[in-house]
Amino acid sequence: MVQIQIRPGTVEERRLVEGWLRSDYAGWVFVGVLFAVIPFLLFGQLGWGLGIAFAPHLAALWRFIGWGIAAVVFYVPIRKFVLRQRQIRSKLADDLNDFQVQEIVVAYCSARQVSIQGSDEPAVLIELDQDRGLLLHGDYLLQHATYGASTASEFNSEYFNGLPSPWSFPSDRFVLTRLPHSGRVLSITIHGEYLAPEKSEQKLPSLNSLNRESSIVEREMARLH
Repeated sequence: MVQIQIRPGTVEERRLVEGWLRSDYAGWVFVGVLFAVIPFLLFGQLGWGLGIAFAPHLAALWRFIGWGIAAVVFYVPIRKFVLRQRQIRSKLADDLNDFQVQEIVVAYCSARQVSIQGSDEPAVLIELDQDRGLLLHGDYLLQHATYGASTASEFNSEYFNGLPSPWSFPSDRFVLTRLPHSGRVLSITIHGEYLAPEKSEQKLPSLNSLNRESSIVEREMARLH
């Protein structure tokens, strides 16, 4: 059984989303250093070294060639990251402007542990009804804050999320609170008993370019059995 409700976001939830928008800048700096500054320095220095070794009078030209190679090789990952970050920030901004949150109330549904192509983050598929599934994907599934759990709780491999009762997930009854535009999960509140997910070797295709934390998917798309 599943019920989907919309309510206004709280002040605390708004602050959380604003924090996510601010924290995205750290990712820009990291990728800029990793895929721009460091490669340009290394390839430029390599070109300079080769120039000095084989044609000292052309060392400056070899350095420019090194910079050019770095630009060509790392252009694609930088461009993909920039476009993805813009899309994510746009969706989060839409969520912040509306500030409506979606509560998905789930009871007595089956669960299956899956994986997403191109990702090593945990993923679980909750079968909501005969036509839909709730696909949850991301490291937030393993974080104490998602469930309001005590940080003193140690990781327990017996549970999918590594947390003992009353925070074990998946559960036969829970409420997931998320942002409707971006799919970002604000919290998961456990109301039932632990529901051990069926383990599957199945790899689901990435459902969209944003790699959403939560998606309500059609049975056919999610390959539910």
